[in-house]
Amino acid sequence: MKKYIFIFSIVLLFSGCVSGVDFDQIEDIEVYTDHNVSLVYFKLEANDFLDDLNNETLLLSDTVSIPVFAGPYSEDYLIQADFLFKISNTFNRNITLQYEFLDENSNSLFLVNPINTTPNSVDEEYVRIISEAQVPNVIATEKFVLKVLMESGVPLDPNLGLSFNVESAVLLHYKVTAEDE
Repeated sequence: MKKYIFIFSIVLLFSGCVSGVDFDQIEDIEVYTDHNVSLVYFKLEANDFLDDLNNETLLLSDTVSIPVFAGPYSEDYLIQADFLFKISNTFNRNITLQYEFLDENSNSLFLVNPINTTPNSVDEEYVRIISEAQVPNVIATEKFVLKVLMESGVPLDPNLGLSFNVESAVLLHYKVTAEDE
């Protein structure tokens, strides 16, 4: 008899614990993940802003392939991208860093607000955010163009050891919901 009372008590205990649980809440699950990806690192010195005749070239440009947004995961779940820059500008001039997202045919997809650095600055941090509303504009990105524009001023002296250093990364924010799966 004690055995039946024990089994009956266990059944009541489990049915009492489960009866008020709403398993439909599983549909409201949202999972957020962040992925940090290194992007570009470069160092420009005074010689990089001088041509073969020592004339100043104030605009330098380079196109870089980036598969950052490639694949269906980004297309389906990317909600924001934070571009993080650490920049040192030891020149005595302002330098502007501009970048633009391009598709595979080099058509412009998105132009990011420029980063205006101040002279004699070290390890300044800058953030440029691509919001969820802007993500569709850059999702087809295959490459981007980096432009470095130095303002004119006192002639550059390559012997001073001045430089413009850029380290960059992107922090990708993803959101996956039960509806997505």
